Amino acid sequence: MNVVTNSLEVIKSSAVHFGLRKKPDGWSAMSDFLLSVNLTQDAESYNGYLLKIETSKINGSLVSIAAVGSLDGPFFTMKLHNDFRKRIVTNISRCTEKNVAALHANTLEYLPELLEEIKSFYAAKGE
Repeated sequence: MNVVTNSLEVIKSSAVHFGLRKKPDGWSAMSDFLLSVNLTQDAESYNGYLLKIETSKINGSLVSIAAVGSLDGPFFTMKLHNDFRKRIVTNISRCTEKNVAALHANTLEYLPELLEEIKSFYAAKGE
């Protein structure tokens, strides 16, 4: 991923996709943000990179996972150990709609810091 690390920005101030739904193993919330990695072009330029944030129950705890990957048509591709991924784990075990929505909202409040971590991750890789 060629990321101009000093210009990584979320293109739009709100998620391009947000969903809260009930799955067989409990509630799940998802938000997708288009990332602009080259602001030398129009600010609305979209280079196929996406920040996905998903909150759900994994191994008995509520977890939010933030992952950056690329879009190729309808497919999201993330390269393990090559693209950014962060797990935010809580000690909450009940996967209720209220708990999932609250953790997801808290994770979204952390978005500016998350973008800084993404910049640092790719800068350290020399990309």
